[in-house]
Amino acid sequence: MSQGTENSIGAGPERIDVPGASVELVHRPTEVVGLSALLAEYHARSEGLLVCGGRTRLDFANPARRLSAAISLDAFAGVDVFEPDEGVVHARAGTPIRTLQAVVAAEGWELPVDPPGNATTVGGAIASAAMGPRSQAFGRVADAVLGLELVGADGTVSKCGGRVVKNVTGYDMAKLYTGSFGSLAVVTGAWLRLRPQPTRRETFVGRIRNDRESFERIRELARASSMRACVWNEAPGAGDAEIVVELGSSEAGLRHDRELLARACELEPATQDAIDGLRDARTRSASGEPIGLRARVLATRLDELRRRLLEAGFAVSIDPGLGIVTARGGSFESAREGFRRVDPEVLLRLREQAVACGGHASFEWLPATGFEGLEVFGEAPGTRSLVRALKQRFDPRQILNPGRFVAGT
Repeated sequence: MSQGTENSIGAGPERIDVPGASVELVHRPTEVVGLSALLAEYHARSEGLLVCGGRTRLDFANPARRLSAAISLDAFAGVDVFEPDEGVVHARAGTPIRTLQAVVAAEGWELPVDPPGNATTVGGAIASAAMGPRSQAFGRVADAVLGLELVGADGTVSKCGGRVVKNVTGYDMAKLYTGSFGSLAVVTGAWLRLRPQPTRRETFVGRIRNDRESFERIRELARASSMRACVWNEAPGAGDAEIVVELGSSEAGLRHDRELLARACELEPATQDAIDGLRDARTRSASGEPIGLRARVLATRLDELRRRLLEAGFAVSIDPGLGIVTARGGSFESAREGFRRVDPEVLLRLREQAVACGGHASFEWLPATGFEGLEVFGEAPGTRSLVRALKQRFDPRQILNPGRFVAGT
């Protein structure tokens, strides 16, 4: 790296540890031209780079290969364009999601992206396609993305989509980059679609028995028209579960769905940020547990997977309306068995169970030792070869997050 380029992009010593590797030099470009030059130089030397956003999901990855340095996009921050009349906004990749939410909320809009973690950025949310409980109302992250600006592994600057969907091919390319975990290109900015805030919003919390009948009843109620989020929380050995729901609609719609929920369990009003707290508790830093697992299965098989996870010693946080289970654990105390640690075979069996339930499971974080052979991302059959082919097409020299998304690439 030339001295001039290094100084222009703010490189400095800093250690970042990720699965399989660590780096001790972090580049902080402030403009696209500097990022482009940086990537071109590393590409010429075939040296790997770790791409960072808010660093809330750096552990959600396979072991990295030959990382020389990191790129942090925290200087790529700010809302460039906000058009309240059109319901669209353009933000730079390093903009914190919370900051962007506050900006659009002031004009009666909400950002239909709900990733966990207070530090999550626009670029990080797009790269990881991270979903929270409100994804039941918001949809996928890709649904909110209208267009992207990017810099490729060789330094090539490009864009796809735009403020409105005019170019179908460009729009489809934006969906391709969403959820690619920074392995195909570096996102520098995004056009995002907004949605109007609901007329009225209410949040409730309640306790309910944790038997199958109660779970299935809540799962059915989670499909109510005003339901923005429904979370079922349960710990191993507990006799009851906690449910937290957020409703958003007209007064009449809220009253109807509130009455239906009240027949299932006794509800109490909760703070408006209750769902935010549950969502952010799903991150590694908030959980404090050695293992984080996430599965998405057929809704009718949710209860089956829930019971298997609890039996394995994992606490579960379930979005019944989405068919998503997040589990946190890895070790626990039992009066009968004493201390017990979950081993890799247990996780493989849980993944097999998720597949048997019509879905897949990913390991969001794992202990540093003893689990190196586990592939983190469990996807549908046939997708791995596709992802490998895309990596070869977009980043043949393995510059961007090498090894982290698809093991071995």
